[in-house]
Amino acid sequence: MSNASIRPLATFTIVPPVSQDVFQHLEPNLKIFLSQNLLERLPEELFHLERLTALSLRSNQLRELPAAIGKLHNLTELNLALNRFEYLPYEILELFTQDSSLQKFTVHPNPFIQPEIPLEKIPIAGQEGEEEEEASRQSSRRKAVERSAKSRYSESLGYGSGKQWRAVFKHRSEVRFFSKTGKLIRGPSFERTEDTTSPHLTIPTTSLSTTISPPPPADTFSSHAPSLLELSLQSCLSSTQAPLLPSYLPEDAPQHLSTLLTSTLQQKESGLDRCTRCQRKMAIKRTEWLEWWQISRNTDMSAVGSAASPLRRMENWSERDQGEKMIPFVRRGCCWSCGPDVVDVSPVDVDIADQNR
Repeated sequence: MSNASIRPLATFTIVPPVSQDVFQHLEPNLKIFLSQNLLERLPEELFHLERLTALSLRSNQLRELPAAIGKLHNLTELNLALNRFEYLPYEILELFTQDSSLQKFTVHPNPFIQPEIPLEKIPIAGQEGEEEEEASRQSSRRKAVERSAKSRYSESLGYGSGKQWRAVFKHRSEVRFFSKTGKLIRGPSFERTEDTTSPHLTIPTTSLSTTISPPPPADTFSSHAPSLLELSLQSCLSSTQAPLLPSYLPEDAPQHLSTLLTSTLQQKESGLDRCTRCQRKMAIKRTEWLEWWQISRNTDMSAVGSAASPLRRMENWSERDQGEKMIPFVRRGCCWSCGPDVVDVSPVDVDIADQNR
């Protein structure tokens, strides 16, 4: 699906009806349904349609959703179900802010990556009463402090409590670090093993207070300057000969150059990623991590479904369990310095009601 096929829709208008020799002003209301088209990528122009109010991508072969999805603030309906998404772009959280128009959000089923949450240490049975009570008290306080830190983190990003939706940060994965050529150096693998029978990949989580320590050399961590390879790839995209450039490489050129150039040209069609920290465009990601956020409605929207339609009732987020409400969002950085925030989770005064929530 090309950008050229979508671009004309940007000028979509409505011919206003005439009533008593007066033209009525009507706002365009554009809805696009692309279900069951075997799509593997989406054109960038699709996310420049400011008047788009409904977008259905149901039942395709999509693995990645462009970050530009966060620009579609007029969306009232978004359907991403039955694709191959293991995570969604972090920028999609922009659709759950106070000014959000989104009313219907459908993402299940998809093979989302699940968090591997460390088990809470349980007091050993048989301990003396005072020791067991103290251990239980410390555990409750630790959970309350962590909840408070996660809530502060959510609100600091502006995704606390919106008009219709509530997005709350829950877990974070370890950071994946990549070389200047895009090779994974350290961090969890997102690749599935052949003997995996579960439809969902599971990876470990880490605390908000975990210090981010990049691989050596240490001087790379403090540099925000893009590499020469990064600048070259972005320069290639501006060439009128861009689609032919991979064929111009000499036969003895390193294999990774051809791979990177081809993947960058493919990214161009959907729009280059932007660093989620400094918003700089990037062809090669240098850091990557997942954040699991719990998405739920602020109010009961059961009117969306009907008693005669069990399927529509399942789309009601108030009826979903905690696991289904928790969605992984991917964040990417342009350099090793652009990693996740380290949040202080040291003991603070926590309301007793919060501890018992």
